[in-house]
Amino acid sequence: MSNLLSSLNGAETRTLLWTNPSPTSNFVGQTIPLDLSNFDEVEVEFYLIGVDNFISPSFLKVNRNYSQWVALFHQLNISDVNCNISVRRVQMLNSGVEFSDNHYKNYISGGLTVDNSVSIPYKIYGIKTISL
Repeated sequence: MSNLLSSLNGAETRTLLWTNPSPTSNFVGQTIPLDLSNFDEVEVEFYLIGVDNFISPSFLKVNRNYSQWVALFHQLNISDVNCNISVRRVQMLNSGVEFSDNHYKNYISGGLTVDNSVSIPYKIYGIKTISL
């Protein structure tokens, strides 16, 4: 029995807290209000647009101690050497999850612009670590 209990120590439970009602629309910087006081971390599922506009999910865990950045290095199409990177900051607060605008940089032309059509949050999960 003690082996079973010790194997549970450090395990995580995951609770779906929010689903984006419009996951293919632009997502401007904002705070999604959620009561996160009972969770150790949040996990955000993003829809990222990559090569040839292929949409793939990406997951990012964030805790209260620091903010995280979700970054996507991508090409607009498979034959395009004009590569880009998109970044969005994510921070867990007691009162919700804060997202910055998504910033987009083209490596050839340079410059940093706001582009909220990529790195779109799709779902937010609350993560609780079991400690025995």
